[in-house]
Amino acid sequence: MRVSVGTSCAIIHKVSAIFAALMRRFVKFPATPVARTRMTQAFYGIARFPGVAGCVDGTHVIVNNPGGPHAEVYRNRKGRFSINVQVNVTVLNVPVLV
Repeated sequence: MRVSVGTSCAIIHKVSAIFAALMRRFVKFPATPVARTRMTQAFYGIARFPGVAGCVDGTHVIVNNPGGPHAEVYRNRKGRFSINVQVNVTVLNVPVLV
């Protein structure tokens, strides 16, 4: 399936706007300066990396071809069918991404 550059840019713009609109609902950072300081100190204690309050990583989980008219949206850049999964890492039992 080929998509033009213009169409790709329009889709990315729309999806980015949706993510930005939903961010406050799903992304939670420590609410107070004291909580932020505790979080950054805890991350510094783990890896000696200053100023970090949390981190996010992602991976592709390989899936079988789902079939149907939209199956190609699951094909990753390496040509395999996958689902993109993102996870958060927290310390102090304070979720950074909910």
